[in-house]
Amino acid sequence: MNWKDYKLCYINEDQNRAYFTSIGLNLQNGEGWSKAPYQCNTYYPDTTHRPTDGSKEKSHDVIEVAFYKGAKYGVPAIEGYSSGPGGWSVHYINTGAIAWLATSVHGAGYAQPIMAGTTYKDFVTMLINDGGMVFSPSRNIRTGEWVDASK
Repeated sequence: MNWKDYKLCYINEDQNRAYFTSIGLNLQNGEGWSKAPYQCNTYYPDTTHRPTDGSKEKSHDVIEVAFYKGAKYGVPAIEGYSSGPGGWSVHYINTGAIAWLATSVHGAGYAQPIMAGTTYKDFVTMLINDGGMVFSPSRNIRTGEWVDASK
């Protein structure tokens, strides 16, 4: 799989970092990912997983991307949760029930929600089209190698 097809599995909004996995979201995990609120309980994505057939643990790639979300994006406003996805776990967000990033509640204009599973390529396009930026190079957190996102 080309790394530009990796899927969004986690955003650390405080550090403006997005993480993209080479495996299905149902297999991707991280420490504390079942706990809510995710901002207080979670750590970066794991780079190993156990396949659904119960076979031996395997390694996979996770790409870390620094970004600036621009004025249009913010955490989504969810009825009953003033902090947006802060009331949810990473696993819940990764079901697609809520966006990782959505239109800002401050009325800066409409931006398409960025959901779990969005490919790296689409993430870049959506951010740039709505005034954001993605910084290059990006880092493979399993190998420590840098990936040139501009190519």
